[in-house]
Amino acid sequence: MDILSSVVIGAGQAGLSTSYHLRRLGIDHVLLDANEAPGGAWQHRWDALTMRDVHGVAELPADTAPPRDEERANVAVPAYFAGYEQKHALPVIRPVKVDRVEDDHGVLVVRAGEREWATRTLVNA
Repeated sequence: MDILSSVVIGAGQAGLSTSYHLRRLGIDHVLLDANEAPGGAWQHRWDALTMRDVHGVAELPADTAPPRDEERANVAVPAYFAGYEQKHALPVIRPVKVDRVEDDHGVLVVRAGEREWATRTLVNA
């Protein structure tokens, strides 16, 4: 099994930001996300919540946040995250529900069912 420099768990705003900077720095990594589609927790918000109603969505690095208008937040933010993943070619793997992380003689092994990734560092985003 190859050892990655980093594994990021969670493709919400923090995970996407982390992955962007790891890629920018040339650090080999994967971004694991439990959801079947981009959008983090935003895709599960109620339909009545619009972008005007939310307290704001912070800009992701090198990008502009969605406008604060009448679009549903559970549509706008997932679309923003999906576009960001594609634009920056982030190495997102989904759906992956991480079961556990184990230390194997100084190497972290991230396990998700039968799948596993070995890494030197871990970001729980």
